[in-house]
Amino acid sequence: MKKSIIFLCVLILILGLFLVYKGYAASFFTEYPAGFSKEKFLKIEKGMDVNDVHYYLGAPFLNSTPGLKCDWYSKGRGKLTDYFGWVSVRVCYDEKEKVQEKVRNVFFN
Repeated sequence: MKKSIIFLCVLILILGLFLVYKGYAASFFTEYPAGFSKEKFLKIEKGMDVNDVHYYLGAPFLNSTPGLKCDWYSKGRGKLTDYFGWVSVRVCYDEKEKVQEKVRNVFFN
C-alpha cells in the first residue's frame, strides 16, 4: 500500500513537470478578454486592419507598448504565475494600423 502511494505521488509529480514544461499549466494561469480564443487569434494575418482584429478578438487588456503600437490580449492570473508561467498574446501594428506581427509566448518568471 505504501509503495502504491509513493508511486502515485511520483507519477503525479512527473505529470505536473511535463505540463509545466509544455506550457499547458501556463495557459491555465493566463487570463484572456471575453470572447478571445486561440482559433480566432490564428485567423489574424499580417496586413489586417486594427478594426478587423478588434472584431475577431474583442477589446484588448492594454492598447500600447512604449515604442510599439501593440494590443495585449492576455495577462497573468494570480500569484501562481511566478511558478507556472503565463501566456503572452499580443498583436502589433504599423503606422497605418495594419497588423505587423502577432506574437504568442510562454513566460516563466
